[in-house]
Amino acid sequence: KLIQAFVTGKLSRLITSREIKLKSTPCDVCLEEVNTRILPAQLSPKCDHAADICTTCITESINAQIQASPNHVSCPKCPAALDYEVVKLHASPEGLQRYEKHSIMSAFKDDPNFVMCLGPSCQYGQLHEFGAQEPIVSCHMCNFQTCFIHKGPWHSGKTCAEFDAQYNDEDVAEQEKASDEYLERYAKSYPNCQAQIQKTAGCDHMTCRQCRAQFCWLCLAPWMQIMQSGNHHHCRQCRHYRPPF
Repeated sequence: KLIQAFVTGKLSRLITSREIKLKSTPCDVCLEEVNTRILPAQLSPKCDHAADICTTCITESINAQIQASPNHVSCPKCPAALDYEVVKLHASPEGLQRYEKHSIMSAFKDDPNFVMCLGPSCQYGQLHEFGAQEPIVSCHMCNFQTCFIHKGPWHSGKTCAEFDAQYNDEDVAEQEKASDEYLERYAKSYPNCQAQIQKTAGCDHMTCRQCRAQFCWLCLAPWMQIMQSGNHHHCRQCRHYRPPF
């Protein structure tokens, strides 16, 4: 009986081993032998290839695609897009969370009340139902505060109106500073009337629009004196200066 049991058990194990071997196939991705009975079915109705990818490789492929670009998750072997239920079945918990979050944000991104968080390393977005009436948007994930109106970090200590006023004042001051710097570089003040005069082209013979006086642009010497007596009336550093005869 012991011998019979031993032979029967050995034969049973042999038959089982052969059955498993006959029902195994290599995964088309990792080449590991996989029991055909546990291979997933086709991932998409559009797949026109054999269902020969193991669950481990499917999960790794889906997770990698979600990490790279959650907009489109496809079959590991072909471009067929995978439905949400397939992604949900095979993705890791972390991958599925990222996929669902991105799907929700994609669905609401065109909503005027949708706000993306500007917090460091946060990629969360949410609907702010109160809109401009309550402009502080606190992120549900990281609590970073964003201004709904200005679409930037919340200007702590200032209302939106105060922030706008400060911004406008700073903008005007910056423009005035730039204008002063430009005039200092490209314009001159005529001594007779103190008018700011700018030369954009032409010769150095200038006529003041305010007092109608004529002068040299380079050294501001009176032009009538120059015409009547000679170029020695230019400043000595002026390139038009000529010593008197």
